[in-house]
Parts: sequence; structure tokens; C-alpha cells
Amino acid sequence: MKKIVCISPIDGSVYAEREVDNRESVEEKLRQARVAQRAWADQPVSALLLND
Repeated sequence: MKKIVCISPIDGSVYAEREVDNRESVEEKLRQARVAQRAWADQPVSALLLND
């Protein structure tokens, strides 16, 4: 799998590496996020503020 490597401009060291998602994985994550957002949007603001 491909990786994105972030290199520090200060000293040239690698400070982060992340694998690149494939299209199907990204589409599934977006689908799940849309479902979760709809459920979240149905919550009254008062319930969100009072829920510890």
C-alpha cells in the first residue's frame, strides 16, 4: 500500500507517515459519516450540552 510521508523542512526527518486509502474505503467511510451525521442532527442541542 502507498504511503504519504511528511518530512520536516527543519532537519529532513520523517515526522509522519500515513497509508493512502483506496477509493472504496473512502466511500464507505463517507457513507458511515453521513449516517452518523443524520443521527447526530436529530439530537436536540440541550441533550448534547447536558450529556456528560
